[in-house]
Amino acid sequence: MNETAPAPVRQFARLALPSLVAALNHVLDQHPAARERLRMFGERRLRLGVEPHGGWGLVPDLWLAIDADGRLAPAEPGEAGVQMLLRPSPQAGFDWLRDGARGLSGHMRIEGDVMLAATLGELMQSVRWDGEEDLSRFVGDIAARRIAEGSRAARSLVANAGERLYRQLGGFIESGESPLARSAELDELRERAAAMAQRLDAVARRAGERGTSEAR
Repeated sequence: MNETAPAPVRQFARLALPSLVAALNHVLDQHPAARERLRMFGERRLRLGVEPHGGWGLVPDLWLAIDADGRLAPAEPGEAGVQMLLRPSPQAGFDWLRDGARGLSGHMRIEGDVMLAATLGELMQSVRWDGEEDLSRFVGDIAARRIAEGSRAARSLVANAGERLYRQLGGFIESGESPLARSAELDELRERAAAMAQRLDAVARRAGERGTSEAR
């Protein structure tokens, strides 16, 4: 794991890794063809991390290994067959909320073994958790379908609303394209306003002096 991360964060990541692996394997078990494709890369290690921009350098790396059955297992750091690094951004969060792992695929930098990297990139696009199937075991097919559709609609609604808000506010500020972000333009505007105020004051004084002279 990333040794620059604080010790409590690394410890938490170690504790959470088995649950993450179990969740990923559950998804793979729903897609036997995906497991079959991963079998050829048995014993290869994967490094999952976040590109170290800003405070993201404190996020620990996660190491996984592909076993002979095409499933995943926690692994110790070492030589990585492939590195999958997320480029964090608000847009990545909106895309993940809307489309899950598929939404993150466009924000991932995958490096290493060409064939394994290509396979992982394709699987991120095609493999997704079938939550409807899991729910159907407890509530039945019809209710599971309605719950799944409602969940997808809610996630999409939240993601779209957040994205619009970000673009209108935060995106403008960070892009440098908004007047809110252009300090030079703001300074110029202030200078013009001050100059206009001075001209108005001069006009008012001249008008006052003219009125005084006429009164005399």
